[in-house]
Amino acid sequence: MGFLELFIIAIGLSMDAVAASICKGLSMKSINYKAAFLIALSFGVFQAIMPLLGWYLGSTIVGNNYQFSYEIAFFILVGLGIKVIIEAVKRKEQDDRCTFQLDYKEILLLSFATSIDALAIGVYLSLIQIRNMTEPTLVIGSTTFILSFIAVIIGHKVGYQFNKEAEIAGGIILIGMGIKILFTA
Repeated sequence: MGFLELFIIAIGLSMDAVAASICKGLSMKSINYKAAFLIALSFGVFQAIMPLLGWYLGSTIVGNNYQFSYEIAFFILVGLGIKVIIEAVKRKEQDDRCTFQLDYKEILLLSFATSIDALAIGVYLSLIQIRNMTEPTLVIGSTTFILSFIAVIIGHKVGYQFNKEAEIAGGIILIGMGIKILFTA
């Protein structure tokens, strides 16, 4: 597998993390670069680890069915999306939503849920007999980190202008990502 093919796979894998990063940026009143870094780091690390885990599982356990993992990702994303929408609708004033808090538990759950596809790619890489996972791990993780960091900033720029509506859109995006994962499994 060549670098270009691997890079294209990395971009495709990172799109769920990018969408979730945009959602996190939507709730920032002012850009918080430390939070953007931590969000991007979490997504990048999970996207790097999951293909490695999938490769290991694919190399040692042949014929395993990973369908259940997609259902878990679906429920996590839809649950988080519904939570975001409910919180946005309950707010009495639009400015209340602008208080950004970095919820580590939520970021870790999002990182896990958006990296399920990467687990499947790892199994695929084992099936095509990739022997060294250093390059795929670094390319997938760093691509996701960079794109997610940029996406938080883009989400902030767009989200602050549209306030409550943007947060509701972010919840809808999370639900859509969950549905996409369930139906593309």
